[in-house]
Amino acid sequence: MSKSNAIIVLDRGKNTACTIHLHGGTVLSWRIDNKELLYLKQKGAFNDISPIRGGINFAFPYVGGSAKGPKHGFARSVPWKLEEGPTTLPDGDVVVVLSLVPTGYTNSIWNCKFKFTCKVTLALRMLRYDLKVENVCPYFPFTFTILRHSQFRCVDVRNVDIFGLGNCKYKNLLDKTDKCLEWPSEEVKVNGECRMLFLEAPTEILVRNLRPGLDLKLTSDTKEFVVHNPWDETHKDVPEESQHYPDEYLHHVGKARVLGVAFGTLRYKSLLGVGCGVLSNPIKLNPLQAWESHQVVEVVDYRESGAVRVFDNLYDFIMDE
Repeated sequence: MSKSNAIIVLDRGKNTACTIHLHGGTVLSWRIDNKELLYLKQKGAFNDISPIRGGINFAFPYVGGSAKGPKHGFARSVPWKLEEGPTTLPDGDVVVVLSLVPTGYTNSIWNCKFKFTCKVTLALRMLRYDLKVENVCPYFPFTFTILRHSQFRCVDVRNVDIFGLGNCKYKNLLDKTDKCLEWPSEEVKVNGECRMLFLEAPTEILVRNLRPGLDLKLTSDTKEFVVHNPWDETHKDVPEESQHYPDEYLHHVGKARVLGVAFGTLRYKSLLGVGCGVLSNPIKLNPLQAWESHQVVEVVDYRESGAVRVFDNLYDFIMDE
């Protein structure tokens, strides 16, 4: 897959656009009123091998570690196929359909006959995912877990409030004891490194104050949410391309580098990771069965103002503040 045909741009008009990389089926950018909502890591590699660090992608067919394959499965590390689109609907929304099917590499990790289809719809203030996982084998069942992981850009993660998960059961995924606790307050706040799985959650949660005037509503029929922030990973024994710069969870001023091209000095925003999916009870698909799900991210409050900027270069567009 060459870099020239690996990137898909959905343009809704009115300064609303979405950029998808077929490597991992990763949404690199989602812009409303020409303002970026997603976070890309500074040290992220675009090498068609490693997962793209940031944006929106999938952990599939398992979430977490595995003795046979990469962490969080192979879906974010392999090329997806463009099945349909981008297509502009009569109401102006733009739709694209991506798919993932077995290869020799995926069979070496998870030897199952499957088809994973992802329909992405860009509306004026909404991004919708319609997912379908099919067992195309007429003889054998399989099980899987799945997580759609979104990394949002915010001014300061410590000022973000997440409503809807209060009093839910949750597991601290940094705690290897696998204890199930109850969240003690109405809102969830991030004040340090966290990786929490909320169970039996409502179908909607509200993320408030990503930046002044910007709130998001996340809807999923899977009723499990993961809230994640790496805080400062520079002291940990992790690969260079996975590390965060000091205080990157808050902000950082430095040089942007995408696909080996250096850009100007940029201020990187704080990140808030919010994922939804099925982790606690694996889904079992019998022969020729399918599992379907829908997931929506919607801007419900947006009062920012500012001049509209025009971009000549796609990667300037992606990395703009």
